[in-house]
Amino acid sequence: MMKKLPVLAVLCLTVLGAASCSSPSSDKNLKIATTFAPVYDFAKRIAGDKAEILTIVGDNEPNDFSPNSPKISAFCEKADLLLAYGHGMDPYAEAMNEDAYRLVTDGVNFIETECGEDPHAWLGIKEAEKMLKNTCDAIASADPENRDFYVSNCQNALGEFEAVYAEGKELLKDDIGKAIVTSHDAFAYFASDYGLTQYSISDIADHEVSATRIDTVIQYIKANNLHTIFVEELDSVGYVAQIKSELEKENYAVELKELSAYESVSEEEYPDGNDYLSVYKEDLKELSECLKA
Repeated sequence: MMKKLPVLAVLCLTVLGAASCSSPSSDKNLKIATTFAPVYDFAKRIAGDKAEILTIVGDNEPNDFSPNSPKISAFCEKADLLLAYGHGMDPYAEAMNEDAYRLVTDGVNFIETECGEDPHAWLGIKEAEKMLKNTCDAIASADPENRDFYVSNCQNALGEFEAVYAEGKELLKDDIGKAIVTSHDAFAYFASDYGLTQYSISDIADHEVSATRIDTVIQYIKANNLHTIFVEELDSVGYVAQIKSELEKENYAVELKELSAYESVSEEEYPDGNDYLSVYKEDLKELSECLKA
């Protein structure tokens, strides 16, 4: 997901503001633990001011993350819900509170690759909408007295998601069929939403990038007249810098631009625009500008 990028907070604040206005009180009825950024975002949109919500990963890299905070562990033990993603993203979660553990990914369609299942489904708006609905069901089941409040927030959020999806369709309507080169194989769902082709340097499993792969990527970039490599926010850029350097030796100009897979989030920064839709819109803008350059 893009902590350091300038992002637009309006959509998130609108949703959360609507939740606050429609709430009869600001009592926090629930304690909800969430594993990482997208799950945290979905829970915030649904629960509004009715829950105390924590993200276990916070602003850390979620892959291979292992919780080591006593404060977080204590919160999870007492949580009414522990909302998790599954699919290899948060294998530690169920053991933190088995009774409260719920997956938000039921019914989501995951892409199969040569290296296994691509877990980055939250980067596709349509799949994210399924997760929003699952999140709403879980929270409403834990607090049925406020079901109408949660369902209303979910409908508002779905409307915002659809608006951003439509905005992306309009923004990238002339770019259908174009290719994008990414540092990591994380944007297949995002690319698919808008008819783009993702060509990644590193695979889903994050295997070491070989010299042969680097040469293949260089040839692909030149053959398709591409001049941007999109680097995932939390990725190491060593092999990307090497590709850029090799191309520049041939007087072939390449820029590095950052995209966020929205995998980490600071709870403190979230209200200021570090939310799913704001970051997603920033990715759309970055892609559009580069593809039209």
